[in-house]
Formats: sequence, C-alpha cells, structure tokens
Amino acid sequence: LHQLHCLDHLRKVLNPARYNSTMSKTFQSYHTDHCIDLIRQSIQCQSDITLNPTRWWPALGGTGRNFIDTDRPHTCRNFGKIREWAHGRY
Repeated sequence: LHQLHCLDHLRKVLNPARYNSTMSKTFQSYHTDHCIDLIRQSIQCQSDITLNPTRWWPALGGTGRNFIDTDRPHTCRNFGKIREWAHGRY
C-alpha cells in the first residue's frame, strides 16, 4: 500500500495546478525522491516476467510498425486480501 501512496504523491506532484500542496519545496523534493526509489525497489523485487512479444500492425501510419503486445495474461496477487490484511493491522 505504500507503493500506491507514492504513486498518488507522484501524480499530484506532476499536476500542481490541480493539487495544491502544503508541503515545503524541500520536503516535497525529498518525498518525491523517496517515492521514486521505493517504486524502483518494488519493481526490481517483484518484477513481472511475463513475456511481451511484438506484433506487426500494417495499417498504422501507412507503413506499418512493430508494437509490444501487452495483452497477455498475468498472475496477480489478490489486492482485496492484501488491503484487508493491512487494514486489520492499522
């Protein structure tokens, strides 16, 4: 759940006109660096190793192009159970 908090923080930092931050610039910079590093660690530790082959799309742009085909089945953790576990300890 910390990863979602950090993702939400980055979303707000990238759109300051919509989300008025009450954080000082110094703390906001520290918090942003922390969140980027936390998300990096999470990706490195729990990387999805599903293969994503490329697929040729001939109609795009008139000349065709290779695109990564991300429409692949993934095995996900049960987020509802994770949230339930976390809220039971909060």
